[in-house]
Amino acid sequence: MGAFSSKITKARTKHFDKDAWTGPWRFAENWSDLLDANRAFLRGETNRSPYYRSNISPETQSLVPGLLELHEFGFLTYSSQPFRDDEDVKFSRCECGQRAAYEQIKQRAFLSFLVPASALGGHAQRFRAELESEHEIHVATLEYAGSCKEGTCPIPSIIGQSNADVGL
Repeated sequence: MGAFSSKITKARTKHFDKDAWTGPWRFAENWSDLLDANRAFLRGETNRSPYYRSNISPETQSLVPGLLELHEFGFLTYSSQPFRDDEDVKFSRCECGQRAAYEQIKQRAFLSFLVPASALGGHAQRFRAELESEHEIHVATLEYAGSCKEGTCPIPSIIGQSNADVGL
């Protein structure tokens, strides 16, 4: 019976350790705390985040220094992937319809982030306009002001979206 009890204790401890990553996110009191929690994930100090249930993928590792730098300016990045150039392009045989063909798959770079308008020092609209002026960047802007601590979070409204190619 002692061995069985010991196994349960180990299982609970393992479960607790596995879920310990939630603490910094759950108990964050301000934006800076959330940035710190995300920095820990990006540096590999935790193996999960609320938006990604595993370690950072190998293709994202090259982006980490830049992502961490964005955090210094108040940008919380939560989804990204690098562009894959021609040497990484994959050709595969596609049995589409009645003809056999080859398809070429390329990967476009993208970055999704959250930033409080206050972190932009009153320049939120100018920042958005700068992004939209780049025709290869797709911009979708959501605006929300409030707190989700009470458990009721209204859906943010989209205040603008451009028609370019890359998601941001």
